[in-house]
Amino acid sequence: MKINTKKKLIISSYDDQKNPVYSGGGAYAVRQLAKRLAKKYEITVLTGTYKNAKNEIIDNAEYIRIGSDIFGHKIGQLIYQYSLLKYAIKEKFDIWIESTTPPFTFSLLPLFCKKPVISWVNMLCSFDMQRKYKLNFRYIEQELSKLYKYIVVPTNWVKKDIFAMNRKSRILTITQGTDKNSITNLTKKKNDNGNYILFMGRIEINQKGLDLLIKALALSKSKTRIIFAGKGSKNEESKLKNLILKYRVKNKIARIGKIQGVKKERLLKYAKTIIIPSRFETFSLIALEAIMHQKPVICFNIPQLRWIPEKFAIKITPFNYKKMAIAIDKINTSKIFKKISAHEKNIFIKKYDWDRTAGKFHALISQISL
Repeated sequence: MKINTKKKLIISSYDDQKNPVYSGGGAYAVRQLAKRLAKKYEITVLTGTYKNAKNEIIDNAEYIRIGSDIFGHKIGQLIYQYSLLKYAIKEKFDIWIESTTPPFTFSLLPLFCKKPVISWVNMLCSFDMQRKYKLNFRYIEQELSKLYKYIVVPTNWVKKDIFAMNRKSRILTITQGTDKNSITNLTKKKNDNGNYILFMGRIEINQKGLDLLIKALALSKSKTRIIFAGKGSKNEESKLKNLILKYRVKNKIARIGKIQGVKKERLLKYAKTIIIPSRFETFSLIALEAIMHQKPVICFNIPQLRWIPEKFAIKITPFNYKKMAIAIDKINTSKIFKKISAHEKNIFIKKYDWDRTAGKFHALISQISL
């Protein structure tokens, strides 16, 4: 009888790639990390539940859905956090990697775990929550962060921000990555004319700045369409529909819902540019994927996106939709759209690789386990 000597890791993330409401960048990051760490560890991934969710094995990692979505996804996040505490008490594991969950980024989980907990900050929530609800989420985030001995962040900006409120924890920058095997050799089809701008992400009006994008489109004189690739809650989808009607931009937009796999790669490959109108991001994987496809980015010059080199982006004064309209009008003439060579892309993207990211997590886990 073969004895399993692998260390057991739990990775928790409310979001999941199959979640019909969210399915954001954090869920994608968890899938990529779990797949690679499963080669060295026994992996259990705990996600929130959702319609038609089921426990399953994906890429040699066990996915277990916990909590309840009966009261909606926002209350569901709180129920999920409570469910994690119960799971932490009863389950045996060696190390827990907790992907952050709104509304407070951090949680009480370390108080209930006898083994080390690594906080993996895929979303720094307090700024966005505070901006939306005018409550002091920052103070709660600050106090909860001090419960963690190890915190992993995607950029030095996030590291600096957390260090300003918590000098007790060990904070490490481990970048998110790209999957170099995801770019396929696509044969150009008749409709792959590249005459479109691509927004790809969750439909969430406020955080993703979709109201600002719609206003910019209303002012723009460009005939270039914007393709919206993504889904959101019924409420957010309804808000977007109403904004499109209000500003009379229906003829400038094509909505195609959430896409993955080859369809996603094709859209990225043949887009003229990628637009990210967000008011807030922690990292933005889609920006990284845009660069991997040698596509420049149009975005607001917010601190969280300053990791994007200037030569790979047109960065606009936050949150000036009039200047965004001007940027959209200039996409056919702007020199930025001719600058990203394969050589430049390869040099930049080298440090953003999921294998490299998993290797750094493995090194951290090995240090903790000594």
